[in-house]
Amino acid sequence: MKVGLSAAPAVRWLISSDSGVFDAVGSFIAGIAATDYVDVAGPPSQADISRFLRKLAQTVPLPCVRLRMRMVKNLTTDEPGVEVTCSDRDLEEIGRWQNVSALKRF
Repeated sequence: MKVGLSAAPAVRWLISSDSGVFDAVGSFIAGIAATDYVDVAGPPSQADISRFLRKLAQTVPLPCVRLRMRMVKNLTTDEPGVEVTCSDRDLEEIGRWQNVSALKRF
């Protein structure tokens, strides 16, 4: 079954670059997912690393974003789709992860 994906560009990048997120979306589409959301942890920011190292903390907490999924139907073509959304703060965080990933590739 072919299903369309509706999501912000940064969210589409996250889905395609992380196999766990891709599998969670696939499970949701197949109807075998236990929940309609997926939580994703990413790399900490440089500010968080500096702040926790100054406090001599042994671990630096990872930022986490929540992606919410829902089944939709294209009103023009009647094709099924999945809409993946998140809060504006989470979208900014995913954009930061995308930038960090691009910088590491160079």
